[in-house]
Amino acid sequence: SDLEILQAAYPDEVDILCDTDAINLDNSPDDLIPLFPLRFQLNLPTEIDSTTRQPNSSPKCFIIMEIPLGYPTKDKIRIESYRLTSTSIPNSCIEKTVSAVREMSQECFENKEEAALTICQIATTTWEETMESFAADSVGSQEIDLTDNNTSNDNAKNVERTSIKWITGSILTDRKSKFQAHICEIKNESMVRLALEELYDSNNKIQRATHNMYAYRLKEKVQSASSDKKEQEILKHDNDDDGEDGAGSRLAQLLEMRNEDGVLIVVSRWYGGIHLGPKRFAHIVNVARELLVYFHET
Repeated sequence: SDLEILQAAYPDEVDILCDTDAINLDNSPDDLIPLFPLRFQLNLPTEIDSTTRQPNSSPKCFIIMEIPLGYPTKDKIRIESYRLTSTSIPNSCIEKTVSAVREMSQECFENKEEAALTICQIATTTWEETMESFAADSVGSQEIDLTDNNTSNDNAKNVERTSIKWITGSILTDRKSKFQAHICEIKNESMVRLALEELYDSNNKIQRATHNMYAYRLKEKVQSASSDKKEQEILKHDNDDDGEDGAGSRLAQLLEMRNEDGVLIVVSRWYGGIHLGPKRFAHIVNVARELLVYFHET
C-alpha cells in the first residue's frame, strides 16, 4: 500500500524498482518473503532555473530506499544508496537530505508508523531548501530564508511585489511540524487572490507546504442603491482550510475577535510525520496572533 501511495503522490519523482504486479495481499506471508526488500528510487532535480532560482525537473540526483520484511513495526525503511551526478552542486546538499531521511525513518519506526510518504515529503522539502540556499548564495541573492527565525521578518518586510507587501513571522516547531504565519494589508476583496498568488510565487517552500490555511476580513464602502446614493460599509470576510479541517474558521474567529479590518492572514504548516492532535490548532492561532500584534505595532 505504501508503494501505491508513493506512485500516486509522486508520479514523476518516484520509480518503483520491484515487481509490483507480483505483490498480492491475498498471498500468504511465506509467499511474500522472497519479494522483500521492496525498493524504490526518489529522483531529485539538480538544475537551477536562472529566472526563478528554483530547481527544475532534470533528475541527476537520486536516493534508492528499501522497505524490509517486518516494516513498519519490526524494521524501518533504509537507504540502499544515493548519488549526485552534477558537479556544480556540493555534496552537502544531498548529504543533508539523506540525513533528514534517516532521522525521519528512525522516528517513524519508533512510533510504529508507515514512513514512505513522510520520508519522501521530508526529502523533497529538505532538498528544495538546500538547493534554494545554494542558488541564493551563488547569485548573491537576498531570498527569504524561512528557516531563519531571527531575520525572516526583516527580510520579508523588504520584499514588495507590485502594491502587495507581505510580512512573514517566525517559525514555530513542534515534533518536526513547522508553523509560520504571513500577513498583508488588503484594500478590497479582489486583492485576496492576487496577494495569495504573490505569496505562493515568492518562495517554493511556502508553495509546497502541507497546508496553507488563510482568512481575511475587511470593510468596503459601496454606494447605496437608494436614491440618496449614500455610501454603505459592508463587512467582507472568508476563509479556507486547505485540507486542515477547521483551521480556516479558527483564523476567521481570531480576526473577528480582534475586530480586524483590511488584513489577510495565512498560516503555512509543514507536516513533520507526527500527529499533533488539537495542539496543531493552538499553534496555528498563536503564530497568527503574534504576527497580527507585530503587524499593528510596525
